[in-house]
Amino acid sequence: MQVVVLMGGVSSEKHISMESGKAVAEGLGAAGLRVSEVVVSDRKLSSMSEVRCDVAFIALHGSFGEDGGVQAILEAQDIPYTGSGVAASMRAMDKALSKEIFQARGVPTPPYEVMNGSLDSPSLGELGGKLDFPVVVKPAREGSSLGVSVARSEEELVRAMEAARGFGPVSIVEKYTAGRELTVGILGEATLPIIELKPKRAFFDFAAKYEDGMTHYVVRPDLPTGISAKVAQTAMKAFKALGCAGFGRVDMILSQANEPLVLEVNTIPGFTRHSLVPMAAKAAGIGFPELCCRIVELALEEAGRV
Repeated sequence: MQVVVLMGGVSSEKHISMESGKAVAEGLGAAGLRVSEVVVSDRKLSSMSEVRCDVAFIALHGSFGEDGGVQAILEAQDIPYTGSGVAASMRAMDKALSKEIFQARGVPTPPYEVMNGSLDSPSLGELGGKLDFPVVVKPAREGSSLGVSVARSEEELVRAMEAARGFGPVSIVEKYTAGRELTVGILGEATLPIIELKPKRAFFDFAAKYEDGMTHYVVRPDLPTGISAKVAQTAMKAFKALGCAGFGRVDMILSQANEPLVLEVNTIPGFTRHSLVPMAAKAAGIGFPELCCRIVELALEEAGRV
């Protein structure tokens, strides 16, 4: 069996994708699988045309990787692939749509507004009053905390909106919730151990996520009785609400009242040996090569190829 690892891509996260893809290829190779690395440079998968592929491991982050684009092409070519399908990927990538689905399915999430109008509109001031400052501003269709910032006044809100608009015309303005930042990896039908993120910066932004030493991670944090189970259940509920499958990661805030609030679902989370899903899997006794192989197995099961 030939596994092709797709990495690189056309999004602003392509350098992160290269790190994830190289790590996955190494892990699969260490497990004894035949692996080919394909660096994606366009939205047609032209770089894959001469490569034999029995199953594709998608390590493409952001646009074309997590929005259903590459999944649709692979389906058209009858190639099994890892992770969620076309529709679920589209839902998870679109934070506005995800939020709408969360509310409809009873998945707790912070209050929010969708902004796609003019920045000089008086609605910006009304928005700050409606949600109460501080608020979190994020692009509706971007990952890796790119373009995300906290606004504590109308002036900061304008700057935050301008920063988010650099990644797309639609933004999510979300009520800032004080609490503990948690993430839950999902593998098949099981949740992995909870990880708490303790950034040294005031907010878990791009620098806190990717610069060494900027965030302290606590696996299986000490949570009040019954809360760990509630967090895991909420993560799986969010994952299923969007129709996701295979593996992923759910990011959330545990409020000061110990209520888990879902921020987003990542269908293709970072996959270096130091990333959060591999970190959680290791805590569950699943080594990196085994984790990569299990994700491939899930893809083949989903496609009915086993």
